[in-house]
Amino acid sequence: MATAPKPLDWAAYVKLPETKRRYDIVDGVLRYMTPSPGWFHQTVSADLLHALLQHVKRQRLGEVRTAPLDVIISRGPLRVRQPDLLFVSRARLEEVVRDDRVQAGPDLVIEILSPGNTRKHVEQKLRDYAAAGVRETWILEGKGKTITVLAPVGGEFRETAVYRPGQRLRSRVLPKLRLDLGKVFR
Repeated sequence: MATAPKPLDWAAYVKLPETKRRYDIVDGVLRYMTPSPGWFHQTVSADLLHALLQHVKRQRLGEVRTAPLDVIISRGPLRVRQPDLLFVSRARLEEVVRDDRVQAGPDLVIEILSPGNTRKHVEQKLRDYAAAGVRETWILEGKGKTITVLAPVGGEFRETAVYRPGQRLRSRVLPKLRLDLGKVFR
């Protein structure tokens, strides 16, 4: 009879070899080892990254990063998420990034849904992001061509707006950003 593997703790996790594969760690267990993102996902991710980098660098607001990059939700039990994109404000950079790791909630995380994402999986991620102190989350859904913006309220994320092509996304975290969704969903 096979026994379940021992859950990863922080010490074992940091000894793992570096990888380009995407995963989450939930309660010490590596999960959601999915195939690499498809063409649409990568196109949207690149376009969002470009738009965010231009805005953030021009305004000197902070730093933008793309997956794979771990966001540590908790160390015991170990819980790690890898959002598609994230932004950390200059004011919070030292608080969020310590020892070359994202150890607190970024100001903004962006998740681009893949066909295999279930509602339960997205809700679990949102709970984790709220627990980590993420200040805003965008959920991009390609089939419906929408970006849902969510903000934490009472320890969980609530929808503040849904944007579609032809509209300009507004963000509380990046208030001067006017993201043209027609350019995102080209």
